[in-house]
Amino acid sequence: KAQLYGTFKDVDLIGDIYVDDFKFKIKFTDVTYSASDTIHIYPGLIDFKNITIYDPNHNTATLNGQLRHSYFRDAEFEFNITNASNFLCYNTTEKFGENWYGHINGNGFARINGKPGVVNLGVEMRTASNSTFTFIISDLVSASEYNFLSFRDKNLIGKDPILSSS
Repeated sequence: KAQLYGTFKDVDLIGDIYVDDFKFKIKFTDVTYSASDTIHIYPGLIDFKNITIYDPNHNTATLNGQLRHSYFRDAEFEFNITNASNFLCYNTTEKFGENWYGHINGNGFARINGKPGVVNLGVEMRTASNSTFTFIISDLVSASEYNFLSFRDKNLIGKDPILSSS
């Protein structure tokens, strides 16, 4: 149930709406999520409370957040994703056109905020064991610039006692 009110120029909405099989895609990560739950709508605000979201493999996380607007213009949003367990977070292939691609499942939480055209992501997750990621570096000079990465020879993994534990 919802009530639409205002002028044609400044329309707003109030009420609770059950959304069945809602799907949304995060373009950067190339993952489509789904949910079926009630959203609460107030003047200038769409509120998401404890909504279970599903990745394509039916793993779950909890979504809380708000979308603020002025008569459905000048939108700003803040979403928190918690309780993610083996949750698909990134799913691109080399055809995506980047120097990095992979299939990453995570355990933890994330915060997404911003406005149309400006999205900020903050993620605190650990990768799940079935994740794979490829990062292509064209030369040794650029490789040394990424001091947060550890490089390993994939041909030695399983043969070297230090590398086999990774």
